[in-house]
Formats: sequence, structure tokens, C-alpha cells
Amino acid sequence: MPMSEYVQSIRDRVGTDLLLLPAVTAVIRDGEQFLLARDASGLWSLIGGGVEPGEEPADAVVREIFEETGAHVQIFGIVGAYGGPLLAVEYPNGDRATYITTAYECRLLSPATPDLDEIVELGWFERDAIPALARREWIDRVLADVPRAEPTVAASLASEPGVHIAVADALSEDDFDALQRLLPQLSSTATFDRARIEAMLQHDGTDLVVARENGALVGMATLASFPLPTGVRGHLDDVVVDETLRGRGIARALLEAVIELARTRRLRTLDLTSRPSRESAIRLYEAVGFERRDSLLMRYAGDLG
Repeated sequence: MPMSEYVQSIRDRVGTDLLLLPAVTAVIRDGEQFLLARDASGLWSLIGGGVEPGEEPADAVVREIFEETGAHVQIFGIVGAYGGPLLAVEYPNGDRATYITTAYECRLLSPATPDLDEIVELGWFERDAIPALARREWIDRVLADVPRAEPTVAASLASEPGVHIAVADALSEDDFDALQRLLPQLSSTATFDRARIEAMLQHDGTDLVVARENGALVGMATLASFPLPTGVRGHLDDVVVDETLRGRGIARALLEAVIELARTRRLRTLDLTSRPSRESAIRLYEAVGFERRDSLLMRYAGDLG
């Protein structure tokens, strides 16, 4: 990591003597894949950097990620704090330092690209593949403390390497812009209400499953779960994929992800409704296991406001 003005001011007084410095580390994950960065040394590592005087560590990790990749992230919690011999370094100019770093679990909210200064390459790696990489060995301690992700919460399309399906915990500004474009494709009467969407994300009974292509939100589906005297039921709604990307299997992947999520929620039933005129959509629903039922859908026509 480059030397900050604060550390430079200390070096001006103490020379190359050993310094103990606070740092932060970003554990950016997508299920069991982790985002690693390679610097000019050729070694892969987690993204991180130093904490500035007066800076909150959580703010530091957000800043470091943005400075090095241009990406925005959401922090989910602290993985742990790490130090010791593996985090001691002697730089080519003779400066010696040892770092105490706090590792934060994060999710990307926007695409990440290397700054080509501190980072020359970014890559997603499966957890079990990381030990075979040329890497900074201290990251093994951090990743060992990261709980394994529940299977089926996130999925990827084998035929579309750039497309990933995941449950959205938060949305970026670009995501909200994408939803504003998607909603009219879902229904001519659908209206965009950011506050409503943010409230939905915070609701325990609602999961927003999104499809991303190279980080950009291109599709969505919603799973609503609700307890009834007869058991916890689920309803699938608002399935839509950007009209420019249809026919590539993204809608099917969204549906399959919702079905797997319903299994993890142990729902007794999973229902959906569709207009009879949507023949292609109905064929897709039937292809992933939904069946037509002999029931009458009714909706209250009075004023509920």
C-alpha cells in the first residue's frame, strides 16, 4: 500500500524503524467466490489499506475499495482482527512495519475494475481454489474465519459466465436506475417508488432476487413468504428480464433461484399468478415445475386506501 502523509511524517522522524500500523481488509464475496486483487509483485491478496487518523475503520474499508476498484460496497460485519509475523513487512527501501488489520465482510453494489496503480488485476476465485494461488499467506487466516455460504442463495449461469443470480441485501444508485427501467417492462401500470423498494428490502418476509450481468442489474424476481395457520406459504411475483437480454436463460435462472430459496425457507407452497395471454411465460413456469390449478383468482374491487 502507498505511504500516507501521516506515515510519511512519522518516517521523517524515525527513519526505517519498525512501526505498528492499523489497517483494514475487505472480504468481498459472492457465495463461495471471493474477489482477490493482484499487485505488481504477482501475488494475490484481499483488498485493503491503512486507516487514516480520525477515520472510522468501516469508512476506511469503503474508501480503500473505492480508491482501488471504483466500486461501492455494503458491509455485513466484522470477520476478525489479525496481526502477527505474517503481517510484518520490510519494504525495498528498508522501512519496516507490522500491521493489525480488521477484516470486514462485504458485498459489491457496483462493478469493480482495477486502478492499474495499486492493483493490476482483479479475479473471482472459489474458496477451495485459493490455496493453490501465488498469494499473501495471511489471507488464509482471514478466509478460514468466513462462514461458508448457504448453497442456493446465490447461483451463476454456466452458459453465461458474466451473469450471476443472488438475493439483494442492498441496492446501489445504478441498481435503482435499472429498476426504474425494468418496471415498465413488467407492467404498464407499475410505478417506481424508491422508498417502497427500500422498505421491501428491509422486510423479513420479502426477498428480492436479482440477475446481474458484469455487475449491472438486468433482471429480478420477488419471493414473498408469509406464515398462515396452515403453514408458511410463498408467492412469486414481479419476474422480469431486460427486453434486450431475453432468450438467454436468465429468467429461468431467476425462477430456479427462487425455487431453491423457497426450499431453504421451508415453505409449504410456492404460488404465482399469470395472465392467460402470457403464453411464453406460462410455458417457462411449467418447465421449471409450476402446475396450473383449478382455482378462481379473485381480487377485492373496493377502496383499500
